[in-house]
Amino acid sequence: MEYKPKAFISHDSRDNERFVIDFAKKLRKKHVDAWVDKWELEPGDSLPKEIFESIDETDIFISIISKNSINSKWVKEELEAGFIRKIEEGLKFIPIIIDENIKIFPHCKHVLQVRIKDLDNYNDKFKIIINTIFDISEKPSLGKPPKYAFENHINGLNKTDTVILKELGNYLINNPKSILDFEDVCELLKDYDLSKNTISESLECLASMKLLSSKPVCSSPYPERNTLTYNGIILYGKHYEKNFDNILKDVVSSILNNSYYEISIINNEDKYIGYKYALLEFFEDKGYLENYKTCDGTIRVKKINGFGIRNLKSYL
Repeated sequence: MEYKPKAFISHDSRDNERFVIDFAKKLRKKHVDAWVDKWELEPGDSLPKEIFESIDETDIFISIISKNSINSKWVKEELEAGFIRKIEEGLKFIPIIIDENIKIFPHCKHVLQVRIKDLDNYNDKFKIIINTIFDISEKPSLGKPPKYAFENHINGLNKTDTVILKELGNYLINNPKSILDFEDVCELLKDYDLSKNTISESLECLASMKLLSSKPVCSSPYPERNTLTYNGIILYGKHYEKNFDNILKDVVSSILNNSYYEISIINNEDKYIGYKYALLEFFEDKGYLENYKTCDGTIRVKKINGFGIRNLKSYL
């Protein structure tokens, strides 16, 4: 059913020509059934009965507060009835003040008021009143949160660090031994709405944790020549590569079964080659073995010791 709100306009008749009638007509043009005694009451009607029955049936109570109405006994009685319905039933109660320097009714002091200073030009105020009547809010709707808000951060990293590790890891695993300048990193992160300063700070933090390697360039204030270290690649793999445990076991078993195990990162179609290369570097750093690297991107296990054999077996 079409909603046609009924608005009771409490006022002093001396304000009819200066404001009330024009205001009521504006309401009716906006589909608000404005009740004004001049239009509704006929000779012989019982004033108290008709007025208070209308207040009981109304959806919105509008009190026109002016230098005339402030001392009107009728207006005070109407306002009292309207305010009781506001408290007991949640009736919409809108005080409209059309004169300056007057003492308003006590009931209106703690209610949001509409003040109209120019009675010939109040379109902005009228829009507020109509929006209130029809429950229309000008409050902007909530937009989508930034993409990084959905990320579960990795322990020891904040959300920005996490998304940078994730995006760099995803790119570098598919492009082994690539190096990204700062603008390249920003391009990878363009969907995250991160400022350059935030990205730069995160890159520096990842570098301090030895998850990322970068080099300063005198012409740039930002970290350049960025790539993940073997620690960064392994951390990425643990969180974002579902086959990482199998890759780890495959590398360990290959080392234990072939003391001269080697891989080349160049022209290698193995999609896991980046992880394997990083694991060999990791095991060397742990002191389990020694590697030999060539300029063509090959890494070979040169020597494995007893300490390494013992610890590598724990991964199987």
